[in-house]
Amino acid sequence: MDPVGVAFFLRLAETIANSDKLAYPLAELNDLLGSASAEQIGSLPRPEITDPYRANYVAAMVELASHRAGVIPPAWTSDVPPLSFPVFADPSLNLRAHLLTAPHPFGAGTSSLTPASGTASDAHRRRIRELLKILNSQLEHDGIRGEISLAGGAVMCLVFHAREATKDIDALLVPSGEIRRAAEAVAVREASPALGWTMP
Repeated sequence: MDPVGVAFFLRLAETIANSDKLAYPLAELNDLLGSASAEQIGSLPRPEITDPYRANYVAAMVELASHRAGVIPPAWTSDVPPLSFPVFADPSLNLRAHLLTAPHPFGAGTSSLTPASGTASDAHRRRIRELLKILNSQLEHDGIRGEISLAGGAVMCLVFHAREATKDIDALLVPSGEIRRAAEAVAVREASPALGWTMP
């Protein structure tokens, strides 16, 4: 990343470390990472963030950007100690949708549901939660217990309200095969142009 981009990344990280409101700087960081090249992402320096939650959040965002760009994340991301407790996006679900707390969680077990077009923010958030609850019911019906770890735009939309919508839902699925099959069944059953959801 050029010196201007690195300086902007570090400035955003400083804002995230010290701000009372995280939504906008996290959204800006997400935009920066989404437009950076693989080489730029791989060379990002470690930010000075002492709060464990915020440090993990930034590390997870950089790891996700690295995964999407097909590069190994910067070494410092694996040095960020994981949180001692999970952070839940919606604690009411039996199938817990939570923020990732461990380094480099992404791989063959990831999945996404993709909205065909943008929708009003509240309706979009409600629909994402509704789809997760339908998936939860499907898994309960099938006798499967697991976890869906959300990351990226879905977390920005659901947790921080930093986005009106997300083009997909990035998630680590455990157990991946069973949850992926259930998610595909739900997507086929629930997808319609009126709802704006499809399964890639």
